[in-house]
Amino acid sequence: MKNLKRRNVVLVLLVLFALAVSGTTYAYWASSVNGVQETVNNEINIGQGDAVTINVDITDPQTFTDKLVPNTPEVTAGAGETKSIVVSYSVTWNNDALLDGVADQAISAVVSNIQVGGVANPYSLITVTPGSNPTTIGMGDTVVFTFTVTMAEPGNVTEYNAVANQAITFDITFDIA
Repeated sequence: MKNLKRRNVVLVLLVLFALAVSGTTYAYWASSVNGVQETVNNEINIGQGDAVTINVDITDPQTFTDKLVPNTPEVTAGAGETKSIVVSYSVTWNNDALLDGVADQAISAVVSNIQVGGVANPYSLITVTPGSNPTTIGMGDTVVFTFTVTMAEPGNVTEYNAVANQAITFDITFDIA
């Protein structure tokens, strides 16, 4: 009878140990798995040939995970930091009934309204440079536009305070001529 009780106690302890180990293993695994993140749809549809203007916020943590730091040799980007942010958009010219049969048209993307903390690009520290973007688009075609955002080194404390931890936004206007 004593042997049976001892065996049952050992069995219960083994089951509890197995549960504790599996619970700990699951907790460790769950902490290292990234959950589903909301992504921003970077697709733009131009339907009637009208210009489309979008506002880009490179400090939005839902979209951009790294913080922009000055793009200079003196600054080393650490964890969670980057010297440049590349923004890309797929632009589609949807069927426009008034323009059936029209060949390729000129397309442009113009950057404007660069703001830092709601102020128009203080000290011109933020630069948005277009990539090798397309110049024409066909009816129903999709083209990709890219832009690289960089920050110059602030010259003094006043310039630094104007950009430190501020929202950086700009507009891009896509237009078909």
